[in-house]
Amino acid sequence: MALIALASAHGAPGVTSLAVALAHRLPAHTGRVAVLLEADADGGTVAARHNMTGPPSFTALAGMARQDLDPGDVMGFTIPMASGVPALTAHPAAEQAHAALRAGASNIAAACVAMTDVDVIADLGRLRPGSPSRPFAASATRLVLVANPVVEQLVAVADRIGMMAELAPLHLVLVGDRPYSEADVRRVLGVDRISIVADDARAVATDPGAAARRRSAWRTTVDRLAAELASELPGTIPAADGVDSSDALARAAAMVGDS
Repeated sequence: MALIALASAHGAPGVTSLAVALAHRLPAHTGRVAVLLEADADGGTVAARHNMTGPPSFTALAGMARQDLDPGDVMGFTIPMASGVPALTAHPAAEQAHAALRAGASNIAAACVAMTDVDVIADLGRLRPGSPSRPFAASATRLVLVANPVVEQLVAVADRIGMMAELAPLHLVLVGDRPYSEADVRRVLGVDRISIVADDARAVATDPGAAARRRSAWRTTVDRLAAELASELPGTIPAADGVDSSDALARAAAMVGDS
């Protein structure tokens, strides 16, 4: 169904944390399975952060994707997180991550777009010019650009926003609202779609997948962002507030097992 790519232009505003959270929360608003795909050219961190064992699954998929890839093959390479969310994890070393992306990014991105009843959340990390992650941005249904509203990051966003908007429909996410507010950023950058998620490192650390029942400003704003993104996706039937994503997680677990 949809491929939602997350990236930053500069710094480390929390792209991976937000990608993991959206992979957990989006199904509550779409009723579909969401797959987390780690395509960060600087190397993967999801497996280490979430105590996932086994070889990097994105690397294995990239080896197969040197030729055309069937959409059904993608789920066969996922490994479940503790919550049940299926994930394709990248190698932690930048050299290995680069090699896998160069080998398979284009065909994997095409297969992700062609998957039915499955949404893919792709963590692209820092999207530099010439990045081997670019095929995921160019194929995305939405390109979510993540930034802290501070001068050094907003300057980088302003410099690259035109290029990124040419790749896919753009949705800017600000992590926090200080020192510059959403109104300030909208006025200067002229971006139509802007959302804010809470800048709460403690909440992220204690609820890394945003899957627990613990309420926080972080979880509330991520859930709001998931609802906003879901409303923009094709084939989404608006869900009632508070819908649980457990059914989608159960289907995901079944799909991984079948594969």
